Amino acid sequence: MSSLTPSKPQTNQSRIALIIPPGQKLRDEFCCPITRELITDPCIASDGHTYDRTAIERWLRSNNTSPKTGQPLEHKHLVPNHNLKRLLTDMIEAGDSALYCQEEGVDMEEEEEKGPSVALVKEQVLVCKCLGPVESTWNNKTFRVGEDGAQGGRRRPKEHTAKDFIQFTDATVSRTHFSIIYSPTKSSFILSDLGSAGGTFVRVVKDSPFRVSSGTMFMLGKHQLKFLDPDKDDAEDSAVLAGGEDDCDALLEEITENLEGKGVISSERVNKKVVPQSGRRGTQVDTPQQDEEQGGVKEEEVGGEEQGKEGGEVGDGVFRESERNGLVAKLKCFAPPGTPIQGEVFGVSTNGVTMGRKTGNDVSFSQDMGGEVGIVGLDSSISGEHARVEWKGKGEGEGGELWLHDGGEKGKGSTNGTWLRLSGMHQKSEGWEIKHGCEILIGIVRFHCFYEEVVVERDYEEEK
Repeated sequence: MSSLTPSKPQTNQSRIALIIPPGQKLRDEFCCPITRELITDPCIASDGHTYDRTAIERWLRSNNTSPKTGQPLEHKHLVPNHNLKRLLTDMIEAGDSALYCQEEGVDMEEEEEKGPSVALVKEQVLVCKCLGPVESTWNNKTFRVGEDGAQGGRRRPKEHTAKDFIQFTDATVSRTHFSIIYSPTKSSFILSDLGSAGGTFVRVVKDSPFRVSSGTMFMLGKHQLKFLDPDKDDAEDSAVLAGGEDDCDALLEEITENLEGKGVISSERVNKKVVPQSGRRGTQVDTPQQDEEQGGVKEEEVGGEEQGKEGGEVGDGVFRESERNGLVAKLKCFAPPGTPIQGEVFGVSTNGVTMGRKTGNDVSFSQDMGGEVGIVGLDSSISGEHARVEWKGKGEGEGGELWLHDGGEKGKGSTNGTWLRLSGMHQKSEGWEIKHGCEILIGIVRFHCFYEEVVVERDYEEEK
């Protein structure tokens, strides 16, 4: 395969970049020694040979030897072969006959009667580059998903139909965590959570808010919250605990260190329930005692298909002001386990809600411990003015919409992002269209996603 200038394919004919004449084959020097197919992203391994990046990276995950010679490799670093990539791009665009040569031992007259059997076809590839955390085995590495799709997790399923499986070792990634498929009608890739525990998340882009509905879940720093109907009895809600034990322990350790650093509080006090700071517009809602056992969450419909100028719509809910309490929605903090505000419920009015570490926010991720301790932040990953919820009324008696924004009212985005969770714990999600340049979280492993167009070998009869 070889990279070309990105463009959306419209028809099968427009996808064909070059037809290989009957009785001809691609030259060996343009094929990956592992896949025996046209190289898409050539890179040089320590054995001095050039391979397709996706193929050699997959090989190196479980091998320390050269796939070409069988000898031990000095190291696993890969160097891009820019010269070969440019050469292939130019030759394919020019239809250069030097790309192929005659196959040995074939009857040319017979082959010409059959007609061409191989075409070089333009296809979309999703490239996902890991941005961290640094302790992840994927840090600074990249995986690619072709139109055949892929699945990912910590263990390859016994029955696996996708062409590729993206292997993880991170504790927050489930055995079978997510899938990515290609949609020909949209010319884009679709992300789905397969019922993971740690969750699959999409980052809310600054200045491109998401419309939410009752049941929508999102994450700020390590904290996760859920939108509830304003008249719903909170005791009936079974918001699930999300995130692994490592996340919970890390958060408790962070809070403990923050408090003990003042020299006046012990770690035992961290586990006590502390009333959050009151905000300007948000209202802390008194809730009945919750059972310790948490249940599952109703599967939420999450989709990227309705994305418009102002971002994406999550569900199709319309919120209405409650006659009982004057709220349009509630926000419940359900994760991580152990946070002092776990289970707390905050009211959302038509004035909207601001969220962040500063005490002036409607939902403040800080605690007033009183005395010499004063104000203590609960989550250092949350910005001072991290996110906000905006109310957009439809008209008198018609209710309105709630939109989730990243950043505060002054227009500055958060540092670590506002993340939409695709589904509850152990619940499969609807498909979400991956946009060029977006960011996703698999558990807590973060990826930047973008599209490339490549050229692959395909059966000519299927493409013409």
